[in-house]
Amino acid sequence: EMVSNSVQHSADLSPYARAFKDIITVEEVQKFKPHPDVYYHLAKKVGKSREQMGDVWLVSGNPFDVVGAKAVGMKTCLVDRGGSGWSDGLIEGEAGRPDLVVKGLDEVVEGVRRIRL
Repeated sequence: EMVSNSVQHSADLSPYARAFKDIITVEEVQKFKPHPDVYYHLAKKVGKSREQMGDVWLVSGNPFDVVGAKAVGMKTCLVDRGGSGWSDGLIEGEAGRPDLVVKGLDEVVEGVRRIRL
C-alpha cells in the first residue's frame, strides 16, 4: 500500500498512475535489487519466463537497477532527470549500459517504441 500511495501522490508518477495495471514489490521474494531473483519475479508476474527476459523492460532512475536488469537479459531504460548521463562503471562497455536513456517519464513510451521498431 505504501508503494501505491507513492505512485498516487508523486509529482513525477501521479500523472501516469492510471497506466499502472499492477504494482509489483519484492516482498514475496524477500530479496532486494540487484539480486537476479527480483527480476525473475517481475518477469513471472507479467507472464514471462526466464527465457523471455528480453521482452521485459525495466524503467528506473537508479543505475544499480539497470545493471541488475541487464545482467538477467532485460531491456532497460534509465530515467536521467538530472541530465548527468550514464555513469555506472560496474559492467564495462555496452553490456552494462541501458538500452534507452530519457530525461523524464514522459519520454519512455516513445523511446521504447523507437527501439522496438
